[in-house]
Amino acid sequence: MRQFDKAYFSQGEMVIVNGSASTSKLTQQRPTIPRRLIFTYKYNLLSPQKEDPPFDAKDPFTANVLNTIDRYERYWKEADKANGRLPSPDNEAVVLSFLSNADCVQVINNTEPKLVKHFTKEKKGDLKADICRIAELLLYGGYYFDADISVVEPVNFDALPIPDEEISDPATQIKQLRQGSDIMMPDQDDVVTFATVINVQGVFFQAFLAAMPNHPTIQRALDYILAYYEGNLEELIPDDTLPALARYSDTIPSRKNTHRIGLGTYTLAAAYLATPHNEWIEFTNKLWMDIGHAPAYNHSSTKKKMNYSRFLYEISLTSKDVTDAELFKDVPLQVNKKNKFGDRDWCNCVCFGGHKVYFFSRIVGSKGCPGGLKKKKE
Repeated sequence: MRQFDKAYFSQGEMVIVNGSASTSKLTQQRPTIPRRLIFTYKYNLLSPQKEDPPFDAKDPFTANVLNTIDRYERYWKEADKANGRLPSPDNEAVVLSFLSNADCVQVINNTEPKLVKHFTKEKKGDLKADICRIAELLLYGGYYFDADISVVEPVNFDALPIPDEEISDPATQIKQLRQGSDIMMPDQDDVVTFATVINVQGVFFQAFLAAMPNHPTIQRALDYILAYYEGNLEELIPDDTLPALARYSDTIPSRKNTHRIGLGTYTLAAAYLATPHNEWIEFTNKLWMDIGHAPAYNHSSTKKKMNYSRFLYEISLTSKDVTDAELFKDVPLQVNKKNKFGDRDWCNCVCFGGHKVYFFSRIVGSKGCPGGLKKKKE
């Protein structure tokens, strides 16, 4: 693999991989999601092959990926220093995994070989990414980012409230902030094993997705993706999840009849809802035992799914709810002239948790926010 210029990164240890595993050491006091930064695209933007377009640091997508890597590497380095973890061979290296289509085939083959043919035949790039990100996260865990989601501040899971219901929505979260409602904050036992975003429509938004390796929800999501392509998804999804999934569609989608529903968002939401609390407890207890600790909770505990997951929520900074409540005033707009599709200002949509904004949902120059920049060349 041809590596891109190391000067783009701050001075810290980074392991660069290309669709293959990398082992890094870590002395852990509590289970944490691996520091693995994951991106997918049809070719590697950071280390293109000869047949691909050349590396271009000024391209908005490439520049944004580099910024994401730099911000998280510096954030973790500062966090280690604040926690008294001085640089040493025992510290966890930041791992970069940028998966091209060819890399994705290898990862998918290592998780669910039956999906390889569906991935290869799939023409839509967003559906290819749906398959690849889940396979990669199942194998190795880490933090997945779309190439066009822009970091405002790296996510601090310990600062995010524990969800008070399995799937909430941005409007409810904004209302709670406006009213000053009590929120439940995590303690040391409430380790994060899964995190993603719920968008302005109230459905899963996988532009950011983080998980522990071998997570039962991620495994179930991969099973559901295969069932989607093979036409038997309806047989797998439990009936008691269907009311919550009605916000996506009243009908379970399939490859032959998509109902215009996103593959990744639907299957991940269905998997999250279908994974029972006892599986979350068993999985998290094993994580504690793997690092030499006693299990944090026993099986008499209930609703631990919410203790072990976190959500960000998408809202426009120019929405009436946000401006009336004077929320997020410290975050400048990306563009002052609204770039609206329907009734939403997509250029200024952000992903927030509690009182903090962590991402702009899309960069200026992306499909949802052209902003006068040239479209990404194919």
